[in-house]
Amino acid sequence: MIHLSSLTAAGTFTKTHGIHGELNATLAIEPEYFDEDSCFVCETDGILVPYFIESWRPKGSKGILIQPEDVKSELQAKLFIGKTIYINKERYARYESGLGEDAGYDTDGAYADDLVGFTVTDADAGLLGEVAGIEDSTANM
Repeated sequence: MIHLSSLTAAGTFTKTHGIHGELNATLAIEPEYFDEDSCFVCETDGILVPYFIESWRPKGSKGILIQPEDVKSELQAKLFIGKTIYINKERYARYESGLGEDAGYDTDGAYADDLVGFTVTDADAGLLGEVAGIEDSTANM
């Protein structure tokens, strides 16, 4: 499970943009933090849920248009309006310090190792456990 203590508020979704699920957001951080395949977190159905970014583009000085993966309609996008955009506090601190890849911040997007530390919950079985590591010794992770 994602805990609010590991996140920092990055902005708010203000309205939809177009009919294909793109969202207009006002940010409290630099838009350049986001890259394709990066992740943001929003509260959905009472829990904090990660969403990957399919694409983004700047709009104004602190605005951004975000296309989340799997959000393909205006109706789906409307569910995000007014919600706070959260990002990983530790990853953002590394980005903000300007150390980039030297500090372990991957500028190429999200990777399987980014899942380490998350808990896995099944709708039927409940809590399954915490991701302790990613087995990548074979070609089929």
